[in-house]
Amino acid sequence: MPYLTKQIKKMKTIYVLFLISLILISCKNQSNEQAGKNSNGTTKNVIHANPFLISAKGVGAFDVNDKFPDLNDSTYEKKDTLIFKEGDEFFYRSIYQMDTLRLVISLSPNDSIYDITILSPKYKNNQGLGVGCKLSQILTVYNDFEIFYSYVSGNFVVYSKQIENLQFIIDSNAYKGDKKKLNNSDIIILKHEDFIEDAEITKIRIF
Repeated sequence: MPYLTKQIKKMKTIYVLFLISLILISCKNQSNEQAGKNSNGTTKNVIHANPFLISAKGVGAFDVNDKFPDLNDSTYEKKDTLIFKEGDEFFYRSIYQMDTLRLVISLSPNDSIYDITILSPKYKNNQGLGVGCKLSQILTVYNDFEIFYSYVSGNFVVYSKQIENLQFIIDSNAYKGDKKKLNNSDIIILKHEDFIEDAEITKIRIF
């Protein structure tokens, strides 16, 4: 009997330790889930996200208005440049991968992402559009497109009302008209006929 009693106590101890370990694992999982949430409370799976997917609100792990995420990938390199916008400090954070410039991210003073400029053709949206694609491809996918020239930024822009916070920047050398006549207004509305047939996208801006 003493031996049996001793074994029962031992089994109880093992069972209690097992329950404690389950509780600790559960707490750790909840903590990890909370760490992967956006500012609006929704879960953001940074680990399993496609790092080269362009969405309506960002690209890969980078979303506009979210805090700049931790980059655990050793292939990434960050370089910051201080700028000023309307009296406030902003940082341009250049993201390099394998010594190639991929993204330029503008950060507001609280380290949240203000806008993203995509420079690498590795990034694509679900329709396969990205830097280096033809203007004609964009016009085929988005039939509600609008094209304009911005005197302020000096960019030729095509965008769709379906994704109003995303702009495709057209190669300025593809414009067939006289650029000197584009200074009459801050915004000049253009047509796709104003560009050469093989006009390409050189940058994508998400804001």
